[in-house]
Amino acid sequence: MRRPGISARKPAGSRRQSRHGRTGFVVPQADPRAIADAAGRLLGDPALRRRMGDAARATATARFSAIAQSRLLEDALLAVSDRCDGMTEITPAAGPAALRAL
Repeated sequence: MRRPGISARKPAGSRRQSRHGRTGFVVPQADPRAIADAAGRLLGDPALRRRMGDAARATATARFSAIAQSRLLEDALLAVSDRCDGMTEITPAAGPAALRAL
């Protein structure tokens, strides 16, 4: 699926998902006119829709693929592991408190 998006601007979040003018449009919250304008631009311009859709797919594939997510998880686990060097083993019996202490 190669579809550009229209995201409502929030204090955080949607800006990381949508790049205004590249992978879709980011519009102010609760602004029906801005949403309608963005939708109208996408509906009226197949080339723009295709270009943004291709960019959105490439971004999603790069950021959210299983390989990309595996690398992020590996980095997080290695960071925790580095902080645990020299510590005693944490077992399930130690419970969540032992993990929070890291």
